[in-house]
Amino acid sequence: MLLKGTSLTLQCDATGHPKPTITWSRSNRNMPSGEKTVQGSSITFDSIDRHHAGTYDCTATNGIDKPARGTITIHVKYAPEIRVDKETVNSGEGYESALLCTVHAEPSATVTWAKDGKPVNLSSHMKSEVDQHTHILKISKTKKGDFGRYTCIANNTVGTKTKVIELTDEWVIQKPLVENGEGNVFTVRHTLSDLTPGKYEVVLRSQNEFGWSQDSQPHEFTQSSTKVKEGFINQINLCWDRGLSPRPPAQKSDTIPLDHQVTSI
Repeated sequence: MLLKGTSLTLQCDATGHPKPTITWSRSNRNMPSGEKTVQGSSITFDSIDRHHAGTYDCTATNGIDKPARGTITIHVKYAPEIRVDKETVNSGEGYESALLCTVHAEPSATVTWAKDGKPVNLSSHMKSEVDQHTHILKISKTKKGDFGRYTCIANNTVGTKTKVIELTDEWVIQKPLVENGEGNVFTVRHTLSDLTPGKYEVVLRSQNEFGWSQDSQPHEFTQSSTKVKEGFINQINLCWDRGLSPRPPAQKSDTIPLDHQVTSI
């Protein structure tokens, strides 16, 4: 087993007449470069990581005899690597909350959770689940005292890594996707996720080099389902005079509009 960051050269020699052509491939995966095969008697990786792990096949052919093959399996040892898709998770009192962190490690890591610096005591109220590499802290019927900063802690014999996730009942300002439109009209798109049932208010502002516009008139809507269907897009049209101070948004579309800020009311 090789430590992450090690330089590695794989060498494959073959004899024959005519001289064989040597090709490298990796079982069930492309080579680290993204190619299916690489030609040459040797390949060098300057600094290996978990993406270099796997079984490599060396194949020698000269068009006369059957191909000759050899294999070598590479194991890479490394400290935990954590990825958090959402550093801020919005929820509400009485609803289920889920905090997710994805952990890769070799040897496998032990994953624990802490809240505001103190270990989380797992119970029927707070449960820890694992789905392949994803570790999930589920909180049933979230209480006011459950909101705060949670830390996903992954530890193995090589090292320890942490990532912080904020569980909050407050909606923060978000930057939506702005698409170029015709003239001075732009389309603002954003996908709502983890929106708990309730009544909400949406406000839109625009910005150019001269500053921010006034807030748009608040638009209220009610979310009755615990989840928004995948791919459902909420949109609003934004009017912006180029070269002038931006104006408030134009008339809203009939679909539920979304802006920089969503507030529970």
